[in-house]
Amino acid sequence: MLTQTTTCLILDQGSTVAAQQYTAARKQTGRDAGILLVCRGKARRQAQAEHKADVLAEENASLILELDARPTAKQYKSLQRQMDILERRLNESKAQG
Repeated sequence: MLTQTTTCLILDQGSTVAAQQYTAARKQTGRDAGILLVCRGKARRQAQAEHKADVLAEENASLILELDARPTAKQYKSLQRQMDILERRLNESKAQG
């Protein structure tokens, strides 16, 4: 038969175990919360990086379209020669007329 002292001792040991388990659980919860904060921070940074990559990709596509619309160096030289010829003809027609 258990005496009152033995029962109290068993309850005390049970309380100690429960307290240790509670403390361990709180530590784990604290670690989990810390891990959760780190994960949220990394997810936020990843989302920012992905957004920046999207913006830069859009800007790059826009610049490529702009570049494609411009004449090449060879075309530019040809257009410059044509303009010089037309200017000369204009000046000649002004002088004649």
